[in-house]
Amino acid sequence: MIQHLRYKQPELGITDNDIKCVRLAGLCHDLGHGPFSHLFDSGIVAITHPELKWSHEQGSEDMLEYLVKDNSVDITHQELEFIKDLIHGIPRGSYPQAQKTYLFEIVANQRNSIDVDKFDYIQRDTLHIGLKSSLDAGRLIKFARVVDGQICFHQKEAMNLCELFHTRYSLFKRVYTHKVSAAIEYMIQDALVAADPYLNITSAINDMERYVHLNDSILGQIERSTCPELEASRETLLRMRKRDLYRLADQVIVPQALQQRLTKLHISPECIVQCHLELCKSVERSSPYSTLVANDIIVQWLKLNYATKDRHPLESIRFYRKYGNDESISLCKGQVSSFIPEHCQELTIRVYSKIYEKSGYVQRAFRKLLEQVNLELGQDHQLEGIEKEMVCDLDTTNNASAISVFDSGSGIESPIIPICDDSNNVFLQNVTPTRDSKKRSCSVSPKRHSTLFLKTHKEHLDNQSEGMVLDKSALDYNHDSLGKKPVCEESSKPCHKSSHTAGLLSVELIADSALSIPTDFGASTSPFKRSRKPDTRSGNK
Repeated sequence: MIQHLRYKQPELGITDNDIKCVRLAGLCHDLGHGPFSHLFDSGIVAITHPELKWSHEQGSEDMLEYLVKDNSVDITHQELEFIKDLIHGIPRGSYPQAQKTYLFEIVANQRNSIDVDKFDYIQRDTLHIGLKSSLDAGRLIKFARVVDGQICFHQKEAMNLCELFHTRYSLFKRVYTHKVSAAIEYMIQDALVAADPYLNITSAINDMERYVHLNDSILGQIERSTCPELEASRETLLRMRKRDLYRLADQVIVPQALQQRLTKLHISPECIVQCHLELCKSVERSSPYSTLVANDIIVQWLKLNYATKDRHPLESIRFYRKYGNDESISLCKGQVSSFIPEHCQELTIRVYSKIYEKSGYVQRAFRKLLEQVNLELGQDHQLEGIEKEMVCDLDTTNNASAISVFDSGSGIESPIIPICDDSNNVFLQNVTPTRDSKKRSCSVSPKRHSTLFLKTHKEHLDNQSEGMVLDKSALDYNHDSLGKKPVCEESSKPCHKSSHTAGLLSVELIADSALSIPTDFGASTSPFKRSRKPDTRSGNK
């Protein structure tokens, strides 16, 4: 960028020293990142030291100063201050380069957020994850020009600039804030926050000699430790390694009209717990996981925008025309495209359950809380959870016979309501494995219960003429009976294939340890086996 400006506009008087300092600022602007990048400064430090307004930019400046001194780098104090201000994005000193305000827009642009840092990570990340983008950063650099003391772009590059911010939004929406990535980040955050009083992790931000050695390997240090003070952190990291992750119970995209009115006082872990207690008053709880506390819940307020909060970046970008490039102009959204969004900030509220088995209760309480918030804020704009419905024993319909279940991430989630006849048999309908029928085994997470869960949709239970009969003792399927077959027999009633795919039963074997369990329902080891009629074709029996 700076080489292009020097070549195209020699009248700017860009010197070799200016180029050197801008390059050093670009190389060193992320030196201040701690373990796991932004998770350290915006998460761990913010929780353990809320009184500090520390950022990784401040850490980069401190680390640069330490490295220059520790390695006796041949650089003047004035140059060092200039580089630190380039990292910060605003001139704060009284050096000659402070008059060249456009230089401070190259590495960290505080005016419109268009800088080479975004050019770098957007192109690199889209390449490595396979996300296609029409962004051409090379053209933006080619058509950049200093006008009126600031970096401007040719007006024909307006759509290219819009693509820059849209691609950034897509990366944050689809990659950086993915619900599983966020769950893992919360687990790492909890582990490091719990270990901080013993390891003094965050105090390293005041000591660059220690901070220079603080990196992601801190997790290995915790996992290898044997001291009881780190037991909670080790358990959290062990859960993460086994992929026993915090689960997204529900999320809601807040309408634009409610973003200013909705506050964290309306939706918080404490509010969700209160709604859960209200639900429990009228329903008898039968699960050991039905007790909720605020520490079981994480509420994430996720704001995604075009890097300029709720404003569109075009409002802060200056352009120049093909003829008369010595004058900067502004373009409104209507002059660029009618497809440019009216609103440029999205607010999503996510609710995580730290304990997998409690996610159904968290979701139910959160949705009740949303109903209360809707009544308080008005009926014009409704808040509604968008995650698939989970089941817990707070269901008020047929809750006496319902069994709470939670899938392993891909199965159908619904209550079990066994229907018994006079012969102590349980009617089932079209029993099919939850896993791919082509696979002969499934990997079972070690955190599940050792019970055979039968899951079905309630609206199809009344049709008992379809299906097969399973002895009721199969419901007590556990470790000791993994090698045994429950008693199965053909129903005395005719069995027909149902045309209602929503009425299929799903059977999931869930154990306390990782097992390889056959799921081929035609094999002799299957707990559910239909007798087949002999094949009379071509004389075969």
